[in-house]
Amino acid sequence: MDETTINKKFAEQEEILQELLTQTKKTQKTLNWLRIIGVIKIVAILAPIIFAIFYLPPFIKNAIDKYGDAIPGLNIQDIMNP
Repeated sequence: MDETTINKKFAEQEEILQELLTQTKKTQKTLNWLRIIGVIKIVAILAPIIFAIFYLPPFIKNAIDKYGDAIPGLNIQDIMNP
């Protein structure tokens, strides 16, 4: 092989490497966005659950205190302390 064909091969390989580099960068960006979206999904699921754990017990106790007389046999100690 002479020098011109070797240079052509190197140029072709350089073009292929540049295409691979751009595809790799696009793939990395996509994966980063997928990670961010995954974290947002987890937060969107867990945040209401954690909020409910802290907010609902006093709300339920208050509702039972208000409407407990209307429902016979309802005992707050049985519900809050199983």
